[in-house]
Amino acid sequence: MFLKSKSLLSIVLLLAQLAATSPTIVDVEEELICPDSNNPTICYPKVFIPTNDWQIIKPDQDIPAGLHVRLNLETGEREAKLMSKEDAESNDQDEAVVVVGGDDNNDNSDNKDDVFATKSNDDHANKLKHEQIASALHINKNKKVRVSHGDLTDFTSAVEKVEEYDQSKLDDVTEKERLIKALDTINDLSHDIELGEQVTSNTVLFNKLVDLASTNKDELIEEKIYNIITASLRNNPGAITNLLNGKVSGFNVANFINSLLDDISQSPDTIQKRKIGIIQALAQDPSVAQQYFSYEHPNGLNQLIKVYPTLSLDAKIRVVHLLEDLNLWQNNKEKRSDEDEEETETDPDSNLSQFIQQSLARNKFGNENDANAYFSHLAELHKSDKSLKPSSDFLQWLSKEVELRKDRKKRNDVSQQDLDFDRFMLEARHEIFGNPMGLRKATADEL
Repeated sequence: MFLKSKSLLSIVLLLAQLAATSPTIVDVEEELICPDSNNPTICYPKVFIPTNDWQIIKPDQDIPAGLHVRLNLETGEREAKLMSKEDAESNDQDEAVVVVGGDDNNDNSDNKDDVFATKSNDDHANKLKHEQIASALHINKNKKVRVSHGDLTDFTSAVEKVEEYDQSKLDDVTEKERLIKALDTINDLSHDIELGEQVTSNTVLFNKLVDLASTNKDELIEEKIYNIITASLRNNPGAITNLLNGKVSGFNVANFINSLLDDISQSPDTIQKRKIGIIQALAQDPSVAQQYFSYEHPNGLNQLIKVYPTLSLDAKIRVVHLLEDLNLWQNNKEKRSDEDEEETETDPDSNLSQFIQQSLARNKFGNENDANAYFSHLAELHKSDKSLKPSSDFLQWLSKEVELRKDRKKRNDVSQQDLDFDRFMLEARHEIFGNPMGLRKATADEL
Protein backbone atom coordinates (compact mmCIF):
# COMPACT_ATOMS: atom_id res chain seq x y z
CA MET A 1 0.00 0.00 0.00
CA PHE A 2 1.22 3.50 -0.83
CA LEU A 3 2.07 5.69 2.20
CA LYS A 4 1.50 9.44 2.29
CA SER A 5 3.44 11.87 4.53
CA LYS A 6 4.17 15.55 4.98
CA SER A 7 7.57 15.16 6.47
CA LEU A 8 10.78 17.05 5.95
CA LEU A 9 11.56 14.56 3.22
CA SER A 10 8.67 15.87 1.17
CA ILE A 11 10.04 19.40 1.35
CA VAL A 12 13.54 18.30 0.33
CA LEU A 13 12.36 16.22 -2.61
CA LEU A 14 9.98 18.81 -3.93
CA LEU A 15 12.49 21.64 -3.69
CA ALA A 16 15.10 19.50 -5.44
CA GLN A 17 12.78 18.66 -8.32
CA LEU A 18 11.62 22.26 -8.55
CA ALA A 19 15.13 23.61 -8.75
CA ALA A 20 16.13 21.10 -11.41
CA THR A 21 13.15 21.41 -13.70
CA SER A 22 10.80 24.35 -13.58
CA PRO A 23 10.12 27.73 -11.96
CA THR A 24 6.50 26.66 -11.35
CA ILE A 25 5.29 27.51 -7.84
CA VAL A 26 4.58 24.29 -5.92
CA ASP A 27 3.08 23.71 -2.52
CA VAL A 28 5.95 22.11 -0.56
CA GLU A 29 3.43 20.71 1.88
CA GLU A 30 2.04 18.54 -0.95
CA GLU A 31 1.62 14.87 -0.13
CA LEU A 32 4.02 12.24 -1.38
CA ILE A 33 3.36 8.77 -2.73
CA CYS A 34 5.76 6.14 -1.43
CA PRO A 35 5.39 2.79 -3.22
CA ASP A 36 7.82 1.12 -0.80
CA SER A 37 7.45 2.03 2.86
CA ASN A 38 10.92 0.65 3.54
CA ASN A 39 12.60 2.88 0.96
CA PRO A 40 11.58 6.55 1.31
CA THR A 41 14.10 7.63 -1.34
CA ILE A 42 11.78 6.48 -4.15
CA CYS A 43 8.83 8.60 -3.03
CA TYR A 44 7.39 11.10 -5.50
CA PRO A 45 4.85 13.96 -5.37
CA LYS A 46 1.18 13.08 -5.52
CA VAL A 47 0.66 16.03 -7.89
CA PHE A 48 2.61 15.75 -11.15
CA ILE A 49 5.09 18.62 -11.59
CA PRO A 50 5.31 19.51 -15.31
CA THR A 51 8.29 20.88 -17.20
CA ASN A 52 8.95 21.75 -20.83
CA ASP A 53 10.18 18.18 -21.41
CA TRP A 54 8.17 14.99 -21.52
CA GLN A 55 8.13 13.19 -18.16
CA ILE A 56 6.62 9.89 -17.08
CA ILE A 57 3.41 10.17 -15.06
CA LYS A 58 3.90 7.81 -12.15
CA PRO A 59 1.18 5.58 -10.64
CA ASP A 60 -1.63 7.45 -8.84
CA GLN A 61 -0.23 10.90 -9.61
CA ASP A 62 -2.77 13.67 -10.14
CA ILE A 63 -2.34 15.56 -13.43
CA PRO A 64 -2.93 19.33 -13.41
CA ALA A 65 -5.19 20.73 -16.15
CA GLY A 66 -3.78 22.30 -19.30
CA LEU A 67 -0.94 19.90 -20.00
CA HIS A 68 0.01 17.92 -23.07
CA VAL A 69 -0.58 14.25 -22.21
CA ARG A 70 0.41 11.31 -24.37
CA LEU A 71 0.70 7.52 -24.27
CA ASN A 72 4.12 6.27 -25.33
CA LEU A 73 3.43 3.08 -27.27
CA GLU A 74 7.02 1.92 -26.89
CA THR A 75 6.91 1.82 -23.10
CA GLY A 76 3.15 1.74 -22.42
CA GLU A 77 3.62 4.68 -20.01
CA ARG A 78 1.83 8.02 -19.88
CA GLU A 79 3.88 11.17 -20.27
CA ALA A 80 3.09 14.87 -19.88
CA LYS A 81 4.70 18.28 -20.26
CA LEU A 82 3.83 21.99 -20.18
CA MET A 83 2.18 23.67 -23.15
CA SER A 84 4.62 25.03 -25.70
CA LYS A 85 4.90 28.78 -26.23
CA GLU A 86 2.85 28.46 -29.41
CA ASP A 87 0.13 26.64 -27.52
CA ALA A 88 0.22 29.15 -24.68
CA GLU A 89 -0.56 31.97 -27.10
CA SER A 90 -3.60 30.09 -28.37
CA ASN A 91 -7.04 30.83 -26.98
CA ASP A 92 -7.78 27.14 -26.61
CA GLN A 93 -7.22 26.01 -23.04
CA ASP A 94 -8.47 22.45 -23.33
CA GLU A 95 -6.27 19.46 -22.70
CA ALA A 96 -4.44 18.12 -25.75
CA VAL A 97 -3.89 14.38 -25.82
CA VAL A 98 -1.29 13.17 -28.28
CA VAL A 99 -0.74 9.46 -28.97
CA VAL A 100 2.85 8.57 -29.77
CA GLY A 101 3.86 5.32 -31.47
CA GLY A 102 7.11 3.45 -31.52
CA ASP A 103 9.23 2.11 -34.33
CA ASP A 104 7.63 -1.31 -34.43
CA ASN A 105 5.86 -1.49 -37.76
CA ASN A 106 4.79 -5.09 -37.56
CA ASP A 107 2.06 -5.48 -40.14
CA ASN A 108 0.78 -8.84 -38.98
CA SER A 109 -2.70 -7.65 -38.17
CA ASP A 110 -4.02 -11.14 -37.45
CA ASN A 111 -2.65 -11.35 -33.91
CA LYS A 112 -1.92 -7.72 -32.95
CA ASP A 113 -3.27 -6.62 -29.58
CA ASP A 114 -5.09 -3.37 -28.86
CA VAL A 115 -2.38 -0.67 -28.92
CA PHE A 116 -4.09 1.14 -26.08
CA ALA A 117 -3.80 -1.86 -23.75
CA THR A 118 -1.85 -1.12 -20.58
CA LYS A 119 -0.21 -3.42 -18.10
CA SER A 120 -3.19 -3.21 -15.74
CA ASN A 121 -6.93 -3.06 -16.19
CA ASP A 122 -7.74 -0.69 -13.36
CA ASP A 123 -10.14 2.22 -13.65
CA HIS A 124 -7.32 4.69 -14.06
CA ALA A 125 -6.03 2.96 -17.20
CA ASN A 126 -9.53 2.68 -18.66
CA LYS A 127 -10.12 6.38 -18.08
CA LEU A 128 -6.88 7.21 -19.89
CA LYS A 129 -7.88 5.08 -22.88
CA HIS A 130 -11.21 6.87 -23.27
CA GLU A 131 -9.52 10.27 -22.95
CA GLN A 132 -7.12 9.44 -25.78
CA ILE A 133 -9.80 8.00 -28.03
CA ALA A 134 -12.00 11.03 -27.46
CA SER A 135 -9.18 13.33 -28.45
CA ALA A 136 -8.28 11.33 -31.56
CA LEU A 137 -11.90 11.25 -32.68
CA HIS A 138 -12.46 14.99 -32.07
CA ILE A 139 -15.33 14.16 -29.73
CA ASN A 140 -14.94 17.50 -27.96
CA LYS A 141 -16.92 19.49 -30.50
CA ASN A 142 -16.66 22.81 -28.68
CA LYS A 143 -12.90 23.09 -28.84
CA LYS A 144 -10.37 22.03 -31.43
CA VAL A 145 -7.80 19.49 -30.36
CA ARG A 146 -4.30 20.67 -31.14
CA VAL A 147 -2.15 18.39 -33.25
CA SER A 148 1.31 18.68 -34.66
CA HIS A 149 1.19 18.54 -38.44
CA GLY A 150 4.87 17.74 -38.51
CA ASP A 151 4.53 14.80 -36.15
CA LEU A 152 2.76 11.92 -37.88
CA THR A 153 2.66 9.75 -34.76
CA ASP A 154 -0.71 11.12 -33.65
CA PHE A 155 -3.93 9.91 -35.23
CA THR A 156 -5.30 13.21 -36.51
CA SER A 157 -2.15 14.44 -38.25
CA ALA A 158 -1.63 10.98 -39.78
CA VAL A 159 -5.17 10.99 -41.17
CA GLU A 160 -4.71 14.47 -42.61
CA LYS A 161 -1.44 13.42 -44.23
CA VAL A 162 -3.13 10.52 -46.01
CA GLU A 163 -6.09 12.66 -47.06
CA GLU A 164 -3.89 15.29 -48.68
CA TYR A 165 -1.33 12.93 -50.19
CA ASP A 166 -0.67 13.56 -53.88
CA GLN A 167 0.12 10.36 -55.78
CA SER A 168 2.20 12.32 -58.26
CA LYS A 169 4.72 12.64 -55.41
CA LEU A 170 5.13 8.90 -55.01
CA ASP A 171 8.61 9.17 -56.48
CA ASP A 172 9.52 11.73 -53.81
CA VAL A 173 11.35 9.60 -51.24
CA THR A 174 10.67 11.99 -48.35
CA GLU A 175 6.96 12.24 -49.11
CA LYS A 176 6.69 8.49 -49.51
CA GLU A 177 8.39 7.93 -46.15
CA ARG A 178 5.99 10.37 -44.49
CA LEU A 179 3.02 8.60 -46.07
CA ILE A 180 4.27 5.25 -44.78
CA LYS A 181 4.77 6.71 -41.32
CA ALA A 182 1.21 8.06 -41.36
CA LEU A 183 -0.16 4.70 -42.51
CA ASP A 184 1.74 2.93 -39.71
CA THR A 185 0.18 5.24 -37.13
CA ILE A 186 -3.35 4.72 -38.45
CA ASN A 187 -2.77 0.97 -38.65
CA ASP A 188 -1.64 0.80 -35.02
CA LEU A 189 -4.67 2.75 -33.80
CA SER A 190 -7.36 1.35 -36.11
CA HIS A 191 -7.46 -1.85 -34.05
CA ASP A 192 -9.37 0.12 -31.43
CA ILE A 193 -13.14 -0.21 -31.98
CA GLU A 194 -13.91 3.51 -31.86
CA LEU A 195 -10.99 4.50 -34.06
CA GLY A 196 -11.90 1.72 -36.49
CA GLU A 197 -15.33 3.29 -36.75
CA GLN A 198 -13.68 6.64 -37.42
CA VAL A 199 -11.77 5.17 -40.37
CA THR A 200 -14.97 3.83 -41.97
CA SER A 201 -16.99 7.00 -41.40
CA ASN A 202 -14.49 9.35 -43.03
CA THR A 203 -15.32 9.56 -46.75
CA VAL A 204 -12.14 11.38 -47.76
CA LEU A 205 -9.85 9.06 -45.80
CA PHE A 206 -11.49 5.76 -46.77
CA ASN A 207 -11.78 6.61 -50.47
CA LYS A 208 -8.18 7.83 -50.48
CA LEU A 209 -7.00 4.58 -48.91
CA VAL A 210 -8.87 2.49 -51.49
CA ASP A 211 -7.62 4.68 -54.33
CA LEU A 212 -4.00 4.51 -53.16
CA ALA A 213 -4.17 0.73 -52.79
CA SER A 214 -5.78 0.10 -56.17
CA THR A 215 -3.90 2.54 -58.38
CA ASN A 216 -0.28 2.43 -57.23
CA LYS A 217 1.76 -0.76 -57.44
CA ASP A 218 3.89 -0.21 -54.36
CA GLU A 219 3.48 -3.49 -52.46
CA LEU A 220 4.49 -2.02 -49.10
CA ILE A 221 1.94 0.80 -49.26
CA GLU A 222 -0.75 -1.52 -50.61
CA GLU A 223 -0.24 -4.01 -47.79
CA LYS A 224 -0.31 -1.33 -45.10
CA ILE A 225 -3.57 0.06 -46.47
CA TYR A 226 -5.28 -3.33 -46.56
CA ASN A 227 -4.00 -3.90 -43.01
CA ILE A 228 -5.77 -0.70 -41.94
CA ILE A 229 -9.06 -1.65 -43.59
CA THR A 230 -8.93 -5.19 -42.18
CA ALA A 231 -8.11 -3.96 -38.67
CA SER A 232 -10.90 -1.40 -38.80
CA LEU A 233 -13.53 -3.95 -39.84
CA ARG A 234 -12.56 -7.09 -37.94
CA ASN A 235 -14.88 -7.77 -34.99
CA ASN A 236 -16.23 -4.23 -35.34
CA PRO A 237 -19.93 -4.23 -36.33
CA GLY A 238 -20.11 -0.45 -35.99
CA ALA A 239 -17.35 0.05 -38.55
CA ILE A 240 -19.07 -2.29 -41.02
CA THR A 241 -22.41 -0.55 -40.42
CA ASN A 242 -20.78 2.76 -41.32
CA LEU A 243 -19.96 1.42 -44.77
CA LEU A 244 -23.34 -0.23 -45.28
CA ASN A 245 -25.27 2.86 -44.16
CA GLY A 246 -23.51 5.21 -46.53
CA LYS A 247 -21.16 6.99 -44.13
CA VAL A 248 -18.58 6.71 -46.91
CA SER A 249 -20.01 8.47 -49.94
CA GLY A 250 -20.07 6.33 -53.07
CA PHE A 251 -19.26 3.07 -51.28
CA ASN A 252 -20.96 -0.02 -52.70
CA VAL A 253 -20.36 -3.41 -51.07
CA ALA A 254 -20.73 -5.45 -54.27
CA ASN A 255 -18.38 -3.18 -56.24
CA PHE A 256 -15.87 -3.19 -53.39
CA ILE A 257 -15.84 -7.00 -53.16
CA ASN A 258 -15.54 -7.26 -56.94
CA SER A 259 -12.62 -4.83 -56.97
CA LEU A 260 -10.80 -6.91 -54.34
CA LEU A 261 -11.25 -10.14 -56.29
CA ASP A 262 -10.98 -8.95 -59.90
CA ASP A 263 -7.18 -8.86 -60.09
CA ILE A 264 -6.35 -10.89 -56.99
CA SER A 265 -4.46 -13.50 -59.01
CA GLN A 266 -1.97 -10.77 -59.95
CA SER A 267 -1.42 -9.74 -56.34
CA PRO A 268 1.49 -10.94 -54.17
CA ASP A 269 0.68 -13.67 -51.65
CA THR A 270 0.50 -11.30 -48.68
CA ILE A 271 -1.88 -8.94 -50.48
CA GLN A 272 -4.12 -11.87 -51.46
CA LYS A 273 -4.38 -12.85 -47.81
CA ARG A 274 -5.23 -9.29 -46.77
CA LYS A 275 -7.93 -8.95 -49.44
CA ILE A 276 -9.64 -12.18 -48.41
CA GLY A 277 -9.37 -10.99 -44.81
CA ILE A 278 -11.33 -7.84 -45.67
CA ILE A 279 -14.05 -9.90 -47.36
CA GLN A 280 -14.11 -12.23 -44.36
CA ALA A 281 -14.60 -9.24 -42.04
CA LEU A 282 -17.41 -7.81 -44.17
CA ALA A 283 -19.16 -11.18 -44.27
CA GLN A 284 -19.47 -11.03 -40.48
CA ASP A 285 -22.46 -8.78 -41.08
CA PRO A 286 -25.61 -10.91 -41.58
CA SER A 287 -26.94 -8.70 -44.37
CA VAL A 288 -23.68 -8.95 -46.34
CA ALA A 289 -23.58 -12.71 -45.79
CA GLN A 290 -27.15 -13.10 -47.02
CA GLN A 291 -26.92 -10.75 -50.01
CA TYR A 292 -23.58 -11.91 -51.39
CA PHE A 293 -22.51 -15.20 -49.80
CA SER A 294 -25.62 -17.34 -49.54
CA TYR A 295 -27.05 -20.04 -51.81
CA GLU A 296 -29.97 -17.74 -52.61
CA HIS A 297 -27.69 -14.83 -53.54
CA PRO A 298 -24.32 -16.41 -54.39
CA ASN A 299 -22.67 -13.71 -56.52
CA GLY A 300 -19.87 -13.02 -54.02
CA LEU A 301 -19.55 -16.71 -53.23
CA ASN A 302 -19.36 -17.62 -56.92
CA GLN A 303 -16.60 -15.12 -57.57
CA LEU A 304 -14.66 -16.29 -54.50
CA ILE A 305 -14.74 -19.93 -55.64
CA LYS A 306 -13.85 -18.89 -59.19
CA VAL A 307 -10.60 -17.20 -58.14
CA TYR A 308 -9.72 -19.86 -55.55
CA PRO A 309 -7.35 -21.87 -57.81
CA THR A 310 -5.20 -18.77 -58.37
CA LEU A 311 -4.71 -18.03 -54.66
CA SER A 312 -1.74 -18.65 -52.40
CA LEU A 313 -1.98 -21.28 -49.66
CA ASP A 314 -2.62 -18.67 -46.95
CA ALA A 315 -5.37 -17.03 -48.97
CA LYS A 316 -6.96 -20.43 -49.71
CA ILE A 317 -7.00 -21.20 -45.99
CA ARG A 318 -8.80 -17.91 -45.38
CA VAL A 319 -11.40 -18.80 -47.99
CA VAL A 320 -12.07 -22.09 -46.18
CA HIS A 321 -12.35 -20.26 -42.86
CA LEU A 322 -14.82 -17.85 -44.46
CA LEU A 323 -16.98 -20.75 -45.63
CA GLU A 324 -16.90 -22.15 -42.10
CA ASP A 325 -17.86 -18.75 -40.65
CA LEU A 326 -20.82 -18.64 -43.02
CA ASN A 327 -21.97 -22.12 -41.90
CA LEU A 328 -22.32 -23.16 -45.53
CA TRP A 329 -20.93 -26.66 -45.00
CA GLN A 330 -20.37 -29.21 -42.27
CA ASN A 331 -17.07 -30.94 -41.83
CA ASN A 332 -17.45 -34.71 -42.13
CA LYS A 333 -15.76 -35.16 -38.80
CA GLU A 334 -18.18 -34.39 -36.01
CA LYS A 335 -15.56 -33.11 -33.62
CA ARG A 336 -12.47 -31.35 -34.87
CA SER A 337 -9.28 -32.34 -33.10
CA ASP A 338 -5.96 -30.49 -33.14
CA GLU A 339 -4.87 -32.83 -35.93
CA ASP A 340 -7.96 -31.87 -37.96
CA GLU A 341 -7.17 -28.19 -37.48
CA GLU A 342 -3.64 -28.76 -38.71
CA GLU A 343 -5.01 -30.55 -41.77
CA THR A 344 -7.24 -27.57 -42.56
CA GLU A 345 -4.21 -25.29 -42.42
CA THR A 346 -2.19 -27.42 -44.84
CA ASP A 347 -4.86 -28.89 -47.11
CA PRO A 348 -7.61 -26.34 -47.83
CA ASP A 349 -8.36 -28.04 -51.19
CA SER A 350 -9.81 -31.04 -49.35
CA ASN A 351 -12.12 -28.79 -47.37
CA LEU A 352 -13.24 -26.86 -50.43
CA SER A 353 -13.92 -30.15 -52.18
CA GLN A 354 -16.12 -31.23 -49.27
CA PHE A 355 -18.00 -27.93 -49.41
CA ILE A 356 -18.78 -28.21 -53.13
CA GLN A 357 -19.65 -31.90 -52.93
CA GLN A 358 -22.07 -31.32 -50.06
CA SER A 359 -23.65 -28.32 -51.78
CA LEU A 360 -24.27 -30.26 -54.99
CA ALA A 361 -25.41 -33.47 -53.30
CA ARG A 362 -27.96 -31.50 -51.25
CA ASN A 363 -29.13 -29.49 -54.27
CA LYS A 364 -28.33 -26.20 -52.57
CA PHE A 365 -28.02 -24.27 -55.83
CA GLY A 366 -31.38 -23.16 -57.19
CA ASN A 367 -29.79 -21.98 -60.42
CA GLU A 368 -28.57 -24.66 -62.84
CA ASN A 369 -25.82 -22.42 -64.17
CA ASP A 370 -24.44 -21.99 -60.65
CA ALA A 371 -24.56 -25.75 -60.07
CA ASN A 372 -22.77 -26.36 -63.36
CA ALA A 373 -20.08 -23.82 -62.50
CA TYR A 374 -19.42 -25.41 -59.10
CA PHE A 375 -19.27 -28.87 -60.66
CA SER A 376 -16.66 -27.57 -63.10
CA HIS A 377 -14.62 -26.07 -60.25
CA LEU A 378 -14.81 -29.38 -58.38
CA ALA A 379 -13.75 -31.36 -61.45
CA GLU A 380 -10.71 -29.12 -61.98
CA LEU A 381 -9.80 -29.39 -58.31
CA HIS A 382 -9.89 -33.20 -58.37
CA LYS A 383 -8.18 -33.36 -61.74
CA SER A 384 -5.22 -31.37 -60.42
CA ASP A 385 -5.05 -33.29 -57.12
CA LYS A 386 -5.57 -37.03 -57.47
CA SER A 387 -5.50 -37.51 -53.69
CA LEU A 388 -8.92 -35.87 -53.32
CA LYS A 389 -11.74 -38.39 -53.00
CA PRO A 390 -15.45 -38.07 -53.81
CA SER A 391 -17.96 -38.84 -51.06
CA SER A 392 -20.62 -41.54 -51.44
CA ASP A 393 -23.39 -38.92 -51.23
CA PHE A 394 -21.83 -36.95 -54.04
CA LEU A 395 -21.37 -40.02 -56.24
CA GLN A 396 -25.02 -40.96 -55.76
CA TRP A 397 -26.08 -37.44 -56.74
CA LEU A 398 -23.78 -37.45 -59.77
CA SER A 399 -25.11 -40.82 -60.97
CA LYS A 400 -28.72 -39.62 -60.76
CA GLU A 401 -27.87 -36.30 -62.40
CA VAL A 402 -26.18 -37.97 -65.37
CA GLU A 403 -29.16 -40.26 -65.91
CA LEU A 404 -31.61 -37.34 -65.75
CA ARG A 405 -29.64 -35.41 -68.33
CA LYS A 406 -29.51 -38.24 -70.85
CA ASP A 407 -33.10 -37.65 -71.85
CA ARG A 408 -32.47 -33.97 -72.61
CA LYS A 409 -30.93 -34.83 -76.00
CA LYS A 410 -34.40 -35.55 -77.34
CA ARG A 411 -35.80 -32.14 -76.36
CA ASN A 412 -35.84 -29.18 -78.72
CA ASP A 413 -35.59 -26.56 -75.98
CA VAL A 414 -32.12 -27.58 -74.81
CA SER A 415 -29.20 -25.54 -76.09
CA GLN A 416 -26.06 -27.05 -77.55
CA GLN A 417 -24.14 -25.49 -74.68
CA ASP A 418 -26.26 -27.46 -72.16
CA LEU A 419 -25.81 -30.66 -74.16
CA ASP A 420 -22.06 -30.13 -74.21
CA PHE A 421 -22.04 -29.72 -70.44
CA ASP A 422 -24.13 -32.88 -70.01
CA ARG A 423 -21.48 -34.72 -72.01
CA PHE A 424 -18.75 -33.22 -69.83
CA MET A 425 -20.56 -34.36 -66.69
CA LEU A 426 -20.83 -37.90 -68.06
CA GLU A 427 -17.12 -38.02 -68.85
CA ALA A 428 -16.13 -36.50 -65.50
CA ARG A 429 -18.22 -39.06 -63.66
CA HIS A 430 -15.92 -41.81 -64.92
CA GLU A 431 -12.60 -40.15 -65.75
CA ILE A 432 -12.30 -37.87 -62.70
CA PHE A 433 -14.62 -39.18 -60.00
CA GLY A 434 -14.86 -42.87 -60.93
CA ASN A 435 -13.33 -45.59 -63.08
CA PRO A 436 -12.06 -44.32 -66.46
CA MET A 437 -12.62 -47.78 -67.93
CA GLY A 438 -16.34 -47.35 -67.33
CA LEU A 439 -16.61 -44.47 -69.77
CA ARG A 440 -16.51 -46.75 -72.84
CA LYS A 441 -19.44 -48.80 -71.58
CA ALA A 442 -21.38 -45.68 -70.57
CA THR A 443 -20.86 -44.19 -74.02
CA ALA A 444 -21.93 -47.42 -75.70
CA ASP A 445 -25.09 -47.60 -73.57
CA GLU A 446 -25.89 -44.01 -74.48
CA LEU A 447 -25.55 -44.75 -78.17
